[in-house]
Amino acid sequence: MNGYERIINPLVEPFGTQEGSLTLAYLLAVAFQMFLIVASLFFLFIFILSGFQYITAGADKAGIEAAQTRLQNAFIGLFIVVLTLAIVQILGRILHLEGLETLIFTIPKPK
Repeated sequence: MNGYERIINPLVEPFGTQEGSLTLAYLLAVAFQMFLIVASLFFLFIFILSGFQYITAGADKAGIEAAQTRLQNAFIGLFIVVLTLAIVQILGRILHLEGLETLIFTIPKPK
């Protein structure tokens, strides 16, 4: 570490003994993975809800269109989440943050 003594933050003990950029990458990776899980569960909920709405609409044209619109919006939201994943990985490579380069469902281990 360039001849300097390492400073450890006791509040972030599990990952506080590594370099600052790795700690930042670790925190961002964990936060983004939680975001992906919540967004995926929300998409699944909306998908099931719109399917139920589509089935129960029967011959009601307005109900069918509302279900289709809700389903379309859910897919657009899922696309935005996947696009965000790609952008975060690209930023991880540009900023040389190792934890963000391999973000897909893996949590970087603290050193």
